Amino acid sequence: MKEHPLSGLNPPPPSPNPPGETAQVQLEPKQADVLRGNEAKFNCSVTGTEWIVMTWLLNGNTVLTILKSNGPQVNDRRFGAVNRTTDQSDMWEFIIKDTQRNNSGEITCDVQNINKKSATLSVQDSGTVAITSGNVTSIQKQRVMFHCLAIGWYPEPLVEWTFNGVAVDRSDFNVTTVGSGGLFNSNSTLSILGNYSGPVQCQASPVEEDQTVLIAVLVSVLGAALLVLLIIGIALCCKRRRAAKSSYEEEVRKTRSQSERTTTTEPAQGRENMGYMPDSKTGVASSDFNDSGFSQTNSFRTVEMPDVVEYISHTANGNGAKMTKSCPEWGVIQSWDLWTRVMRVHTPAEALQSSKHLLQLPK
Repeated sequence: MKEHPLSGLNPPPPSPNPPGETAQVQLEPKQADVLRGNEAKFNCSVTGTEWIVMTWLLNGNTVLTILKSNGPQVNDRRFGAVNRTTDQSDMWEFIIKDTQRNNSGEITCDVQNINKKSATLSVQDSGTVAITSGNVTSIQKQRVMFHCLAIGWYPEPLVEWTFNGVAVDRSDFNVTTVGSGGLFNSNSTLSILGNYSGPVQCQASPVEEDQTVLIAVLVSVLGAALLVLLIIGIALCCKRRRAAKSSYEEEVRKTRSQSERTTTTEPAQGRENMGYMPDSKTGVASSDFNDSGFSQTNSFRTVEMPDVVEYISHTANGNGAKMTKSCPEWGVIQSWDLWTRVMRVHTPAEALQSSKHLLQLPK
């Protein structure tokens, strides 16, 4: 049994940092996307201190150990390292050869007793793509159909079309994708008008499915929460208005009842002043006629509740909308800003596959 290169080794602690310097461990790149079968490379550098042991881990499992004095201690030929040390830092390049799908995950550079850094590796499968319908000759202004197949991709491919080098609108084609044996197969149909001749191209490239799903779920949850808050706010405003209206109607009924009980059958002297309106909000009983010939009548003052108004305004750049619910006399009740974000995932150039055919119009 082969003895581990670190067995029985008790390395001394690293020497203290030189005055004015801080120990740093850097790992680059933070995210690497490679096609299955190709190499994946990460660089780990140490500055500001002396180090003894550097360990590389794949998804938490140690796959390579590097001693500063003796270099890499290789146990698996799929993993190697190259010394990239410069005058500014000690650097080692970690290499994964013939990458497979199960190599995807977290890559960690752990410099013993100093620090460790992690990055992410995504191993992708670049399948094939082809336009099955071949070249098409069409009468001018006649709608033409093209069919594209993208087979053996991981993760799920992004299928796009171009005509004469210009991207085709998403509404002019559809895409259906199914999984098979851990890979994805996509089928797309393009429908365009044959207004002029030109090359038609179908392109496929892998995308990060998890990130796209995360955005969709986040937007859906946010929209649902705002809708619930909007409904609750409207319900509260309507409830206040109904309560105020009910109180007003009850006051009117009480005033009328009291007026009917206190009204006398004696004829009134003089003319009634119909424009008289006392300050009191509640009615008072009619008094006996005074010397001037005027009598005090029951009166009431109505209190009108403000309406609820909803405003929706759009931003100039079209990236968002602002929704405001307010009572004009009370001021703004609630206001939200709704924004959407778009995430673009970069994939290696060699992962892009395309198939090109020609649309020709008869002369």
